Amino acid sequence: MNRPQKLDALTSLRFFAAAMIVIGHADHIFGSLGIASAAPLNQGVAFFFVLSGFILAYNYPSFANKQEIQRFFIARFARIWPLHVTTCFLWIFLIFHFDRKSYFPGAGGLLRLVSNLLLVQAWIPLHDWALSFNGVAWSISAEFFFYLAFPLLITLWGRYWHWTIAALATVIIAILVVAQQLRLPGEDAYLGVGLLGMVYFNPLVRIFEFAIGIAVARFVRQRHGIASTWTPAQWLVIEIGAILAIVVALVAAANFSGIQQSLGNAAAYYFAHEGLWLFWALLIAVFALSRGPICKLLSLRIFVFLGEISFALYLIHALVINYLDPYADKLSAFGMLGYALFWLLCLTLAALLFLGVEQPFRKKILFWWESRQSAERNISAPSYGRSSTASFVLLTLISISLSIFRPSLISAMDASAVNAFLSSSGVIKVGDEATFNNGIAVLAVRVAEQSVDTLNVAVLLRNQKDAKIDSVLALHLNDAQGRIIDKPGDVLLDKSSSRLPAGTSWLQSFSINRNAYEKTSSFGIAMYRNPATLFDISGGNRDWGGRRLIILK
Repeated sequence: MNRPQKLDALTSLRFFAAAMIVIGHADHIFGSLGIASAAPLNQGVAFFFVLSGFILAYNYPSFANKQEIQRFFIARFARIWPLHVTTCFLWIFLIFHFDRKSYFPGAGGLLRLVSNLLLVQAWIPLHDWALSFNGVAWSISAEFFFYLAFPLLITLWGRYWHWTIAALATVIIAILVVAQQLRLPGEDAYLGVGLLGMVYFNPLVRIFEFAIGIAVARFVRQRHGIASTWTPAQWLVIEIGAILAIVVALVAAANFSGIQQSLGNAAAYYFAHEGLWLFWALLIAVFALSRGPICKLLSLRIFVFLGEISFALYLIHALVINYLDPYADKLSAFGMLGYALFWLLCLTLAALLFLGVEQPFRKKILFWWESRQSAERNISAPSYGRSSTASFVLLTLISISLSIFRPSLISAMDASAVNAFLSSSGVIKVGDEATFNNGIAVLAVRVAEQSVDTLNVAVLLRNQKDAKIDSVLALHLNDAQGRIIDKPGDVLLDKSSSRLPAGTSWLQSFSINRNAYEKTSSFGIAMYRNPATLFDISGGNRDWGGRRLIILK
C-alpha cells in the first residue's frame, strides 16, 4: 500500500495535547499559573481521538483484502499494547502495592487487572474500574475499540458517511438524554455511575470524535492541492487563527452555563469535557495542509521527537504524579524548580519507554507477523540498536531506584509537639495505651474542622520498637452497635524502606464527612499487612476478637 507523506507538524502537536493533560493532572501539586482552572485541559484527549481517526484514515484510505485488515490489527496492537502493559506493571511495582485505598484484594482485584490487560475497562462506567491501576489507560481502552471498528467505518464511509455520522451523533444524544433523565452526577461521583463513566469514558460516545477525524482525512486528501496556492504569510494568518480558535473554545468550555440552562447538565458536561471536536478538526486540517512558518517550526526534529514520545508521556505521567503526591506539600515549596524537575523526570521516562519498549517491541511484533505471513521470503530481523537496549536497562534501574530509595512520609514529633497535641481541644485520649502487635501504639484521636463539609481526624501514633513502618492503618466510623457507617480509607503509614526508631511519635490524618461524623458513636482503628489478617491489640477497648480498637466519641 502506498503511504502518503509524513505530517510532522501533527506529530508535534501530539506533544502539546499530552502536555495539556499533564498540566491539568499535576495542577494540585505544582499549580499551573491558573491555566488548569481557566480551561478544561482534559479536552486534550478529544484531540487525540480526532487525530487518531485522521491518521488512520489518511494512511489506510481503504482495505483491499482480509490480509490487509489483519495486518492493520496487528500493527495497532503492536502500537499500544506493549507500552500499556509495561506501564500497568510499573504502576503495580511503584504505586499499586502502596496505594491501599485502591487495593482490590481477591477476585475483584484480579478482574480489574484482567479488564486493564484486555483493554475493556472503559466499558465499565464505574470510577474504581475505569481508573483502576494506571488510570489514564481508560482512553487506550476506548482507542482499542476504535481500532476494531475502523475497518467497518472506512468501508461504509464512501457511500454512507453522512448516515454514519448521523448514527453516531444519535447515540450521543440518546445517552445524554438518558443521563439527564437519570440526573446522573458529575465527574466527582466516584462511588456509582455518573457522567464521568456514562459520558466521558464511554467508547460509544467518544467514537464520534474518532469518526470526525476520518472525515477530516477525507477532506485533506481531496484538497492537498490548495497547500501551494497560498503564500507562507497567508498560511501564517490561518495557522494563528486556528490556534486562537482553540484557545477561545477552551476558555469558553470552562463556562457552559448557558447550555446547562437550555439543554441540561449532561449536555453542558459533554461540551465542557469533550465537545470541542470541531475545533480540533479545524486545527488538524490546517496543519495537515499548511506550509506556513508555524508548521515548519513544528516540523523541527526536537518537536517531532517530543510528539513521538507523547504516547509514553501520557501513560507515564500519572504514575509519576501519584508517586510524588504524598510529598506534595514539600514539593510545592520548590516552586518552578520543582515543576521543572517534574517535567524533566516525565520526559526522561517517556523517552526511555519510547526507545526501550515502544519502538523495539513494535518492530518485534511486526517482524513476527511478516515472517509468519511470508515464510517463503527471507525477512531480516529488526535491529534494535544500542540505544534501545541502554534505554530499557536505564528504565529498569530508575524504576528499582524509585522503589527502594523512596523518602519517608512520617514527620516525627518532638515531646513538646506531642504534649501540645494532647492538650488541644477536640482530643480523645486512649485511656489505656493500645498497642498493636506490630509495635505501633495509638495514643489519641483529635477531630477538627477542615471545611464546610469535611472534618479532619488526626490519629497520634507512637512506634514502640525500631522497625520498618509498612503497616496499613484503617479508620472506621461506627454507630452505637459498632457497625461501620463510613470508611475514610485504609492508608499505608509509610512507603519508604527505612526503619523508624523506637519512641517516634507522628500523626496520621483522615478527611471524614461531617454528616457521617454526626451519626458516629465511636471510631474503629485496625492495622494489617495482609487485609485478611488483622493485628492483635493489647490494651484499650476492643472488638472483632481483640483486633479492632474502639474509641468512643
